[in-house]
Amino acid sequence: MSHVYSEKQLDHYLAIMDRVAELWLQKFPERAAYSPGYWHLFMGLYKNRKQAITKGEAAEFLHAAQIKSPATRAKVIAGAIKLGYVSEHKSPVDKRANLVKMTPKLERKMQEYLAESLQAMSEALQRINKG
Repeated sequence: MSHVYSEKQLDHYLAIMDRVAELWLQKFPERAAYSPGYWHLFMGLYKNRKQAITKGEAAEFLHAAQIKSPATRAKVIAGAIKLGYVSEHKSPVDKRANLVKMTPKLERKMQEYLAESLQAMSEALQRINKG
């Protein structure tokens, strides 16, 4: 069963989505970081922050951003490394594999972004539920 929302409630929703995008720009002001590729890469790295992942696994996060080219995926990851958000090192287990992880800089910014976004969404949902 689908709930019907008023135009006012839908407008509140659009406003919160704009606010979440604005928060991203505040945390990641670099022009390059405002792309779906970086968003998906950073979200994937944050979700997997407790474990080391291969560069290939990180590249898979970019599939959700419709980045299918291996060269373009590699370019996005290289850009994140250049910006100081991702570090790369050889796997101690398999010397052929390169592991990537978010830097402390990215982890801090992601925690701030997610906390501020969640706060903004919580406040907006309260307004939406009031009608």
